[in-house]
Amino acid sequence: MVPRDKDHEMQIANESIWLESIVQLHDGYEVDAVARFTDRLLRLASSRLPNRLQQRVDPEDIVQSVFRSFFDRNSRGRFQFEQSPDVWRLLAAMTYRKVKKTIRHHGQQLRDVRREASTPSDFPTAQDDAPTASSWVVMMELLEGILEQIPETHQRIVRLRLDGHSIDEIAATVGVTSRTVDRALSLVRKVASEMMGDE
Repeated sequence: MVPRDKDHEMQIANESIWLESIVQLHDGYEVDAVARFTDRLLRLASSRLPNRLQQRVDPEDIVQSVFRSFFDRNSRGRFQFEQSPDVWRLLAAMTYRKVKKTIRHHGQQLRDVRREASTPSDFPTAQDDAPTASSWVVMMELLEGILEQIPETHQRIVRLRLDGHSIDEIAATVGVTSRTVDRALSLVRKVASEMMGDE
């Protein structure tokens, strides 16, 4: 029987090897990633799509789109991973973002094109669109990952903004100009957009 500490060390080593295969673009890493994450991403996509919309949109199509975006951007060196859980956080955030875009797209299509005889109840209300506990966890993990990549001053700016402070209040608290605050927030939005595969 393998001791628990040895088993834990082997697991860490295996995860490290797996992460290296993604970073180094080893042959077959895409197949491994699809096998590892598809079921979890499908559950996430299904939980965020309103039931009536799932009659029009297959969650599997969303997940496949996420993987295509992920593999394309990863092949161009757009991502940086320090630990294997970072890959899941990124894929989950990309899935969340693509679901939101899908909901917006179909809502716009209903309003502007009117090609289908549907009622507004086919699409999410403000209550339907409220984030679940699981989606909040994903988004907060993503935010923490972003904050780790930016200077400490920028981190303070973002946290103050999340607390509801105005640009001028943040500038006075941190001791920078309002323009610096704007630049910091723009940087965070850019990093978040890239991490989530926004197109």
